Amino acid sequence: MPVRVPQPEIAGKSAAAHGLRARLQAAAAGDTVCLIEGPVGSGRELAARVLHAASGRAGGPFVVVPCAALAGQLAASELFGHEKGAFTGATCAHAGLIERASGGTLFLAEVGELPADVQPKLLRFLEDRTVTPLGGAEPRRVDVRVVASTGRDLAAEVRAGRFRADLFFRLRVLCIRVPSLAERGEDIVLLAERFVREAAAELGREPPALSASAKEALLVHPWPGNVRELRNCISGALIFARGAEIAASDLDLASAPGAEAVPDGRPAPGGGTLKAAVARVVRETERRLIVEALERHAGNRTRAAKELGMSRRGLQIKMKRYGLS
Repeated sequence: MPVRVPQPEIAGKSAAAHGLRARLQAAAAGDTVCLIEGPVGSGRELAARVLHAASGRAGGPFVVVPCAALAGQLAASELFGHEKGAFTGATCAHAGLIERASGGTLFLAEVGELPADVQPKLLRFLEDRTVTPLGGAEPRRVDVRVVASTGRDLAAEVRAGRFRADLFFRLRVLCIRVPSLAERGEDIVLLAERFVREAAAELGREPPALSASAKEALLVHPWPGNVRELRNCISGALIFARGAEIAASDLDLASAPGAEAVPDGRPAPGGGTLKAAVARVVRETERRLIVEALERHAGNRTRAAKELGMSRRGLQIKMKRYGLS
């Protein structure tokens, strides 16, 4: 009996998740080059896989090109392939990653890391959709959709001279931004419960429930590592959790960046490290933004939470944390 492979999906009920799904669905209807932006750990590769699965190329391959790993003389060979004898050690012909993606989607992960000497070659491929393997004479046409991702500000990279402007504009025909987890406050507990089920299945045990204190801790945490950090947090919690519930202490969020508590709303005592200083500024800024939003909406928490891009429950927890009534 064939194994059923689950379809990739963007889970969540927040406005940000709904918006992302809608943009991916719209992009999947065409075959245009697409650039997926977003912070590290937000799920850019998942978004690319969702796009591929919803497109007319779903039956074809989805080939990932780890641009940060392409370096030296072998970079061009990995992308475009080589013929036998093209260089020392080339004992047989080798199809590059672009050709292997024929009929499907080529995903350029972290395209901002692409070596400078490979960028013009990629640009040429995007313009004429042909590849010439190293040592080869005849170009080969490849039918593939190109989707790239980046966590960098590529426009800034262009200004700094580290990324070609013509390649940037060639990749940014369609642009989709994956929101950070902080912008998806309504989805945090939902995603956590999903990760609990998945991690428990891998361990072969019944999934424990998230306690009320665990949910509160999840909602308060700033999640600098985004969805990836949340998944790893839950995986670790299942190792330490005993019984039918995951407690807040099982999550080990106290050691995470930005997790310092401010129980009474006062700034934390000064610290000598850069990390402590940054965390202090973040807390003070967050408290000020919450106060200003509440004032603008005459204390209406629902409207203030919407403006701040978080759930009403998440806002209430932060208000309690900062001593706001």
